[in-house]
Parts: sequence; C-alpha cells; structure tokens
Amino acid sequence: MDSAYKVLGVPGNATLQEITQAMQDALDHYSHAKMARDPDVIPRQIAIREAYKILSNEQMRAAHDRKLQSYVNRPRSAPKIAMEEVPPPWYTNFLYVGTLVVLSMFAIGGYMAHARDKARAAQEATILQEKKLAAEALALEDAERRRAEERLARQESENKARERQMAADASNSLRSAMLAESMAQTDMQRKADALQREKLRKESEAKSEERQRVYEAQRRLAADQQRIRELCYQQYRRFPC
Repeated sequence: MDSAYKVLGVPGNATLQEITQAMQDALDHYSHAKMARDPDVIPRQIAIREAYKILSNEQMRAAHDRKLQSYVNRPRSAPKIAMEEVPPPWYTNFLYVGTLVVLSMFAIGGYMAHARDKARAAQEATILQEKKLAAEALALEDAERRRAEERLARQESENKARERQMAADASNSLRSAMLAESMAQTDMQRKADALQREKLRKESEAKSEERQRVYEAQRRLAADQQRIRELCYQQYRRFPC
C-alpha cells in the first residue's frame, strides 16, 4: 500500500509542522498553472491533500500507522502463477476522466480568478501608489510654496528693517552733521566774539593810553607854564613876562 508518509516525503516520526511544511512545498510545486498545463498533475495533488488529511489528524494518523504496521507484519504468500487481470487504463474510466476534467476546469478557473484578483490588486495598488505619490508631490509643493512665502515675507521684513535702519542712520548722520555744524558755528562765533572783545580791549587800551599821553602832555605843559610864571615873577616881579 502507498504510505501517506511516502506521498508527502516525510519520515514516520515527522511533526505536524514538518508535515504542514511538506504539504505546502508540494502544493507550491504542483501549482494551478502546472495543473492547467499538465492534467496528470491533478491526481498527484489529490493524493497529497489526502495524505495531509490523514497525517494532520491524530486518530486518522494512528489508524494509518496501525494499518501500515499490520501490512508490514502480514505473512508473505507464495507468488501466484496464474495471470492476474490487468486493470484498464485510467483514461478509459469516464467517471474518472470527467472528474479530472471538472477539477481541471475548477483549477483553471481558480487560477484565472486568482490571476484576475492579483492583477486587480496590483492595479489597485498601482492606483493607490500613484495617488500616494500625487498626494506626496502636492504636499511637497505646498510645503515648498509655504517655505517660499515665508522666505519672501522674511526677506521683505529684513528689507524694511534695513530701510528703517538706513533711515535712522541717515537721520543720525544728519543730526550729527547739523550738530557739528552748529558747534562749528558756535565755535566760530565764540572766536569772533573773542576777537571782537580783544579788538575792543585794545582800542580801549589805546584810547586810555592816548588820554593818558594827552593828560601827561597837558600836565607837563601846565607845569612848564607854572615854572615860566614863577621865573617871570622872580625876574620881573610879575607873572606875564
């Protein structure tokens, strides 16, 4: 008899995880595409699923193991001389062939539906990705626009601040120049006043000296006249000579 272990290619002490992995590997190998190309694969896949069904159930696996054990321990009979009847080929059994055709159709239909679903999912994923990229591009454009507006506003603010600073500097320079000019004019006026005062002082001193000279001359003249009168009186006993 065919062993379920042999069909899945696992040892007799295989764990449920190893059995499941072996079944999955076998189904991946005998895919729907391969079933559509080669109908002979269908019986193999059916046997794989039946073997997994037996080995994944503890009771069915125990019964299968007992059956294998009894098969191994059964007495060997002498070979028969008589010719056994050869069973007809599988393709002569219309029920079997019909079952294979129906399974093939289901497999092909499932594969095509899977392919359509996969294509639809890929198309939807592509659309979602395009929408996501468009949304990201729009968000980047909006962020760039906001940054440009912020840079422009900051630049305008800096220009206004620079203009205000330049105006303030110009006003300060003008005030400084006006103050310097005023101070220069004040200094010039002070110097002119000092020169004028010095001139007046010198003129006053000159006038005072002139008056002093006139006074001294008059005093000397008066003294001389007095001496002359005295001499006249001494000589002639009279003042007019």
